[in-house]
Order: sequence, then C-alpha cells, then structure tokens
Amino acid sequence: MINIIVEDNLLSQSFVDFARTLPYVRVEETMPKKRTLAEAAAECGGVCSVDEFFDELNERIEKWEL
Repeated sequence: MINIIVEDNLLSQSFVDFARTLPYVRVEETMPKKRTLAEAAAECGGVCSVDEFFDELNERIEKWEL
C-alpha cells in the first residue's frame, strides 16, 4: 500500500476525480470538514464570544482575589 496526500483545492480536484475511477485506488477523506467558530468552541467547552470570554475571566479573577 502507498499513501499519497493531496491537498484539497481546485487544482488537485481533477486528479482526485481521475483517481476515483481507477479500480485499484481507494480515496479516503482524512481531513475534517471546516467548522464554524461556534462549533469548535462547543466541542472543547469554550466560549463563543469575546464578551463571554472576558465575563468568565473577570469572574475567575474576582474569585481568585478573595
């Protein structure tokens, strides 16, 4: 088995389309689809907006100072 990594862009799309037609080639999508900022933040438990971030940060600072 030989692995070939092809960057997903308009120039490489014709090569990938051709490769899919070959009986001995298997094309696998390995890169995750692009996510929105809100999706990425929700996945890792982060906050979505700058205001929410600073509100949380200020709360933690106030609790830490006590």
